[in-house]
Amino acid sequence: MSHNTTQNTFPQPLTGAALIIGTLCLAMANFLAILDTTIANVSVSNIAGSLGTSTSQGTYVITS
Repeated sequence: MSHNTTQNTFPQPLTGAALIIGTLCLAMANFLAILDTTIANVSVSNIAGSLGTSTSQGTYVITS
């Protein structure tokens, strides 16, 4: 009878340059998401006015 010994190999945490690059990528992704939301919220009144809709209808389009 043979025994199959399997060892659990878990992924190692990021270190060094990989950690820095991963952190920068996540930070940039969050920044772009917040920037996009900010631009959309600031311009919703202008867009709604140009289309002849109310502000609440324009906000609905952004949040959906």
